[in-house]
Amino acid sequence: VETIKKDKPQAIAHCANSAAAIEIPEAYFDMVRIGISLYGLYPSPQVKKLVPLKPVMSLQTSIAFIKEVPAGTPISYGRTFVTSRPS
Repeated sequence: VETIKKDKPQAIAHCANSAAAIEIPEAYFDMVRIGISLYGLYPSPQVKKLVPLKPVMSLQTSIAFIKEVPAGTPISYGRTFVTSRPS
């Protein structure tokens, strides 16, 4: 960050996400990027000991569609889960 600031003093640095904003003050620089903690959720189990957060919203829905797939079918965003049995 210091190297970039030498070349571009007007640059704004923000290197702290939710966990870093809670645990690592030296990562603040010009701003912090509070993400999941803004909603009252913990970014990691370690942070839970450091600051009390309370969820600020809830989500409710109704099931719109159920699809059966055979074993070995990749599903989810990025196809990261593969069914081990018919599901």
